[in-house]
Amino acid sequence: MTKNQTMEFEDIAFQYMDFLYSHALQVTSSIEKTEHIIQETLARAFNKFRPEEIHDYQSWLVGIMEKVCIKEECLVVEA
Repeated sequence: MTKNQTMEFEDIAFQYMDFLYSHALQVTSSIEKTEHIIQETLARAFNKFRPEEIHDYQSWLVGIMEKVCIKEECLVVEA
């Protein structure tokens, strides 16, 4: 990844951080799990970042987060 792409990714990550955090906290109901989910989501997103292929960054990031949540079994199941 080029330096410009890295900087572009950082800008996008910061732009959507509050949304991702809020969404993850709502799903997990745990600050600890939320922080882990955000970290894993951004790590995966960074590795898959191809700006020319992404048209909706929010949906793209949420999709990655949902896959992380499934893998981590972090979804809250209400009785």
